[in-house]
Amino acid sequence: MSQMETKLNNLFLNEGRTIGIRCCKNSNPVVYCGEGQPTRILASIGMSFENDTIDVEIDKAKNAILAGAEIITDHSIAGDIPRFQKELISSTNVPISYLTIYELLSRIEKSHQYYLDKNMALELIEEQAERGITLLTIHATANRKMIEKHDKISDRTILSTSRGG
Repeated sequence: MSQMETKLNNLFLNEGRTIGIRCCKNSNPVVYCGEGQPTRILASIGMSFENDTIDVEIDKAKNAILAGAEIITDHSIAGDIPRFQKELISSTNVPISYLTIYELLSRIEKSHQYYLDKNMALELIEEQAERGITLLTIHATANRKMIEKHDKISDRTILSTSRGG
């Protein structure tokens, strides 16, 4: 059995109907989700505005964990997202998830270059994985046409439909 097959066998149970999600910092705890597992509590936090603070959001995450959250999802669309996520990971001991499209659109907006290069998303996904994000949700809602229209849209906070859309 190859090293990759061994890793996959350690990750999936019940013929792929259950998955073990490891905390980004270490191998424990493992949160199992899927067939035969209890319902898991996921808490959403994140910076929505440039004046939101990292400390406040980390406190929210810690309080959510104390209240029983087993996974934290970062929904940040503003601020220093990489720095926030690094501090969140070092301050908690649960899996951290994120929606790549939020940081991608934030970067595009901050650069005022409303175009989507074919490698931008893939490079960001790799960067987020290296940063230590445990789970990445990939929303294929953004395309070049939508990005190019972004500067003409004034009535939405973010173009992705999953965040309050």
